[in-house]
Amino acid sequence: MADVPKPSRGAIDKIFGDALPSKEADDDDISTRTEDVAHERWLRQNVPPHHE
Repeated sequence: MADVPKPSRGAIDKIFGDALPSKEADDDDISTRTEDVAHERWLRQNVPPHHE
């Protein structure tokens, strides 16, 4: 069996792109977290009676 050369990292990235964007936990927008908290509060206040 002939040795097949391994494709370069650049060739793989060109085909598949980045696996995951690099993002730190601090990068989240404060307003997004505030909206999430408000949405969670609304959901908890509006639980249907048959789910309590």
